[in-house]
Amino acid sequence: ADGGVGKSVLIYRVAEAVASGGKFGGTLQAVQGNVLVIQKDESAANAKQKLRLMDMKVPKGSVRFQFNFSAAMYPELRRWIREHQAAVVVMDSFGSLFGGAVGMGEAEVGLHLYRLNQIAAEENVAILLTHHLRKQDKSRVGARREVSLGDLFGSSYIVNGASDVWAVVRDTESKEPKFVLTVLKPRTGI
Repeated sequence: ADGGVGKSVLIYRVAEAVASGGKFGGTLQAVQGNVLVIQKDESAANAKQKLRLMDMKVPKGSVRFQFNFSAAMYPELRRWIREHQAAVVVMDSFGSLFGGAVGMGEAEVGLHLYRLNQIAAEENVAILLTHHLRKQDKSRVGARREVSLGDLFGSSYIVNGASDVWAVVRDTESKEPKFVLTVLKPRTGI
């Protein structure tokens, strides 16, 4: 999604639905389980404030946050998943978690997604990772209405390494705050 659309809120609502066994977005029924949140785009204080404003309700101990993460911390990620008995890992965001060591336009950046897919399979968890879009073409006016795979920021290997790719945009025609979730790549068939 574009910056400011609500990627962090999206993953917090996913975490809430999974931790409580409720419905995400009022429609998609989640299977209850523990959630590990790897947050690099917000500080602990920012996240705490946002969760309070969202009135997030989860069973005590069901959601664990980690604010310290780098691309070299795969062993720690596995340990945190096992310690928390996580069913779902939500990570925010790809650029801040894995960028820096390798440029986002380099093929090697996609290797992080292959590694996360391997961890997901071996640890039997789902991993949801947010990512930013390229800046919209200056010839287009207003909010972005549609997203294609080519709009993702960085190398095409990011798309290749991901199991599924979803886009989130604001519904500009709705009077209420409403978002559209679009499946761009459904390797898993979801």
